[in-house]
Amino acid sequence: MTGRLEQIRAKIDRANKHILEFEERLNAFRSSNPYQMVIETNPGILERIYKIKVVKHPPLELSLITGDAIHNLRSALDHLVWKLIEANGNNPTNQTGFPIFDTLAKYEAKSPAKVKGMSAAAMDLISATKPYKGGTDEIWALHHLNNIDKHHLLLMVGYSDALAAVTLTRGERSGTFTLGMPIQNVILDDGTVIGGVRGTLHPEVKEDLQFAFEIAFREPEIVKGQSVLRFIHQLSQLVDGIVSQFASHL
Repeated sequence: MTGRLEQIRAKIDRANKHILEFEERLNAFRSSNPYQMVIETNPGILERIYKIKVVKHPPLELSLITGDAIHNLRSALDHLVWKLIEANGNNPTNQTGFPIFDTLAKYEAKSPAKVKGMSAAAMDLISATKPYKGGTDEIWALHHLNNIDKHHLLLMVGYSDALAAVTLTRGERSGTFTLGMPIQNVILDDGTVIGGVRGTLHPEVKEDLQFAFEIAFREPEIVKGQSVLRFIHQLSQLVDGIVSQFASHL
């Protein structure tokens, strides 16, 4: 029979497979050149403005994969509580689950029903994780995102948080310069301005704009603008660390 800890880790392993798939699909999206440059000129002040043209939006499959990863991580925590109760010689109930609440007051009032039958030592470890908003906010965010995904897709958008650079080429000669303005957490929508420079160019000079971008959460506010890949990696590490603390109690 598969051990209790192994069953719980199977959920984390499944989440990690989704995270790896997300990274692969993200790299494919990047390679498709989804965001291109539009140059607008202002002859009056000899200024060139660099703007974004959206050729492709982040595919819905990225939202689906993220939802699957988040669900498996949240489920791993529920499995943990279920197995801890069984390991203590008791039966879980229809209220059993890893207690995550919006406030400390709600956690203190409602968590006992969710961990009923667990050993006192295991309960103390659960409390030490501070699974409520204002405690360990990442645990609360995992719970909140999982609830959102039950009802609608987690919306995503391209964004950039680095300096953009322009390469100027004329014949075999070229040079690259940065725009000098960090575009931190800038959503890449049509018409987004990511820089501008003064001066004129020779008609034979070609301009090529380069900038790095990530896929970020467009909502909810608790994670808006954060890199999806980086955040779900952090959640996986967090859940894995929590589960590891209970190995001796399973």
